[in-house]
This record gives sequence, C-alpha cells and structure tokens, in this order.
Amino acid sequence: MNPQNKVIAVYGSLRKGMGNHGLISHSELLETRVVNLPFKMISLGGFPGLVRDTQENEITIELYEVDQPTYQRVERLEGYPTFYDKYPFELPEYESPVEIYILNEKDGYYSRKGEQLTHISDWVKYRYK
Repeated sequence: MNPQNKVIAVYGSLRKGMGNHGLISHSELLETRVVNLPFKMISLGGFPGLVRDTQENEITIELYEVDQPTYQRVERLEGYPTFYDKYPFELPEYESPVEIYILNEKDGYYSRKGEQLTHISDWVKYRYK
C-alpha cells in the first residue's frame, strides 16, 4: 500500500452498485466483510448513517484503498466534519486504522427522524429488498 493512501470503510451510497460509487470506483476494493462496531446503521431516506449504540452490531462494509484526492472528495461528499464525523478502528490485516464515517452527534439530524432507529446490517440488501 502506498503510505500516502488511506483505507476507508464504506457501508452506504459509496458501495459498489450504489449511487455515489463512481467517486471511488477507480480505487482498489480490498475486500467486503462484516464487522462488529458500537454503532447502529439507520436509514436517512436515500442513504444511511451510523449512530452510536450501547452494543456492537454487525455492519457490512467494503474496504477501499484511496489516494489523497479521492479521500478529499469523499470527505466533501460526507460533509466532514459537519454532517459526518470519522471513527477509526483497527483491523489486524491493516497497519493503520481504518476510517468509517459516522453521523456527527452534535448535528443531531438522526434524532429528528423520530424513533426510526431500526438497525440495518447491510445497506445494499436493505435498498434492494
């Protein structure tokens, strides 16, 4: 891996076959896997978000190695740091922490969506059910 590149975990609109995938489609897909993280994936309509949870939940992610220009475009898409924040987590196969985007708790957007906090583990399957 190029030391200037980052490994990001995507779970929603950036996944293969989804609307924003073109932004990272030139990047290397390292793997698709299920991870357990202390978040719940919720629907915000056309895209999901992760909100903190008291327990770990399964989340299907795709891991991509992205270069700096792509990383910056992803940050703009995600509205970082205003709308989404980042959560680094360790995976033994990777030297540096993997970053995943989570809803910024200060924004509170998801709390205005009522109690529709049903956990979704795989956004692609949820969208195409």
